Amino acid sequence: MRRRTIPGSGLQVSVLGLGGVTFGHGLDADGTETIIRAARDLGINFVDTAPIYGEPFGDSEDFIGRALRGIRDEFVIGTKVGFPAEFSGEDGRFLPDAQGLLNPREIERSLDQSLRRLRTDHVEILYLHWPDSSTPLEETWEALERLRDSGKALSFGFSWHSAEQLRATAKLCTDQGWVAPSIINDSYNLLDRSLEDEVMPECERLGLAIVPAFPLGGGLLTGKYRSGAMPVGSRLAEFEQFRPWAEEQHLNAVEPYADFAQAHGRSLAELALAWLLHRPMVCSVVTGTTSTAQLAMNARAAEWLLSEVDLDAIEQLPHGHLPRLF
Repeated sequence: MRRRTIPGSGLQVSVLGLGGVTFGHGLDADGTETIIRAARDLGINFVDTAPIYGEPFGDSEDFIGRALRGIRDEFVIGTKVGFPAEFSGEDGRFLPDAQGLLNPREIERSLDQSLRRLRTDHVEILYLHWPDSSTPLEETWEALERLRDSGKALSFGFSWHSAEQLRATAKLCTDQGWVAPSIINDSYNLLDRSLEDEVMPECERLGLAIVPAFPLGGGLLTGKYRSGAMPVGSRLAEFEQFRPWAEEQHLNAVEPYADFAQAHGRSLAELALAWLLHRPMVCSVVTGTTSTAQLAMNARAAEWLLSEVDLDAIEQLPHGHLPRLF
């Protein structure tokens, strides 16, 4: 498995990573360990999670921590702080107007709980999962500096932040002599190119790596929703915030890509993953995986080197922006 270096951090991550969203949601502790051990055998060393993953929240981190016993040092772990959700109950609640999630006390409390669940004394990457307009930027990043100095978090990144917020943070870190963020995690896939409008150019200017969220478009780019099918238990069927992606124009948008993949003897999902790894600043694609067969297919996709002719042809296919989820 190829690896790429995250600029500014020195961390080397496999071009395919494990998304922790299925750990604790679809996979129990034993299933999580099976996937992580199989990933290790394939040369995958990157796992991404968050306190809100799992049912109940926190199970993803807990199951990952169990699975990594004895092999923790072989993996790069990314987790997050500051997502506006109620941390209780199996379903949880999205609280878009929650404030103060990135104040120093909340950051330190959240990370300490994550470290306990992960059974480790540090994470390699700590993402700010959601912007917090109520906490001064200086307070948030001063707290992160303390966490870095203590060794609890080695580098930092963003999820769901704007280009303006990236610029402001980079300037603050430069002015204060602090270590700048090195990575972002945001929605980006064949059907959702909105990141290319402002955020991706800013990432190129600042040297920030990109780990795409929803690389398979919530399952749209696996083909499971073709012909209007809505499998029971699937993300678009189960979670209300994904319903806008189930509209007919988005379901139909996958067809040209499915035809392209079939013409190359590949699956739609393989095309979606391979394409992302040819995009500027993308260092790794993390996917939620529920079986070793799916993991092996994703690994094959990561090694598919698209030609310039292929990439030009893909750019001619219809694409737009899926509605933003949050």
